[in-house]
Amino acid sequence: MDLARKMTKEQDGTQYIGLAGMSSFALNQFAPTATDPDTGEVLINKNDAYKKYFDLIEEFYNIPGIKEEEDLANTFPEKRAAMTIATNTGLTWLAGDDPKPIDLVPFPVWADQPTIGPIAGTTPMIITNYSENKEMALEVIKAYFTPNILLSQVRSGGTVPPVADPELHKQYAAEVEIYKGKNLDAYYVLERETPEGRVSRWDDYVDLVSAEEAIKEGEDVVTALRKLEEESVSKIKEAMATN
Repeated sequence: MDLARKMTKEQDGTQYIGLAGMSSFALNQFAPTATDPDTGEVLINKNDAYKKYFDLIEEFYNIPGIKEEEDLANTFPEKRAAMTIATNTGLTWLAGDDPKPIDLVPFPVWADQPTIGPIAGTTPMIITNYSENKEMALEVIKAYFTPNILLSQVRSGGTVPPVADPELHKQYAAEVEIYKGKNLDAYYVLERETPEGRVSRWDDYVDLVSAEEAIKEGEDVVTALRKLEEESVSKIKEAMATN
């Protein structure tokens, strides 16, 4: 955030941005649950993770020059932003025709958990209930997870390793030209957070993006979270009544 403030400035008639947008990855470093999976109770005002995250959102949008930018996401590929937050594959679509000036660093961390990164993601493979070839599909998935095939996928940057193998993670994108010479250690130096409890189907009814937008427009965090809770309670009650 300090770098974002220092590097957001207008120079020679061009507005430069320190950080091209905040990311929910920062919230995922706590792996919080927004609702009770059994009762649907909304927990965003009972879990400090949400207050910390939205305080960060408020701090970000209060940097002069950030709030006025209409399309923050494009400022990095436009070479007007110094930093951006992205997934493992981000370099392939952010670098454009000149990847040399860009390098990778570990995800920013919270002061009270300095070694913890966001939840790890991967690409799920699912056998559908209506498949007529479940056993064959299972064999395909088993083959995909054989060491040589998995290593090939990881080294080509085709997937984030779906297994907890540090040595395999170190091979990510090793054969991708655009990643040559980059700080690939950034991808695995942090520990991965794990969910604090069972995933709740009711979390889908908590629109965190709307609260972020309200804060961007000047609403204080406490008010934004209170309104979000009220809206979420109403949506969940309606969903429960119709299910």
